[in-house]
Amino acid sequence: MILSNKVYPSMPVIAVAGIIFNNKKEVVLIKRGAEPRKGEWSIPGGSVELGEKLEQALVREVEEECSLKVEPGPFVSLIERIEHDSRGKIRYHYAILDFVCKYKEGVLTAGSDAADAKWVSITDVENMPLTDELKQIIKKAFEMFVSGF
Repeated sequence: MILSNKVYPSMPVIAVAGIIFNNKKEVVLIKRGAEPRKGEWSIPGGSVELGEKLEQALVREVEEECSLKVEPGPFVSLIERIEHDSRGKIRYHYAILDFVCKYKEGVLTAGSDAADAKWVSITDVENMPLTDELKQIIKKAFEMFVSGF
């Protein structure tokens, strides 16, 4: 089987990410342990495998990355990440579909591609070193979560 190359890909990589909330109004954030964006705080997720439905990929990736079982909810946002190298060649190209998720069970632990993982109060998200785009997406997902998606 030929696996798609994530570094210098021949086509965009489809990925999913979960914006996971618990009933304490906290969201899961992970510190990326691998490129792209190694060392940055983000939300858990990863690539969709061939033949895998988006919801299956989301549940699998969240469990691999932070040891949690979640109930996927509705689609929140599409983020496109295209990063070029110093020669201008495309090094990474991801189309990331973000979904709001409800925490079901498990103990939050950094796994696979995560260097760290933590629950963050929704009020503290603004003080985290996240992109403004991700902060807005988390706020939108939280509104969906509290409305009972």
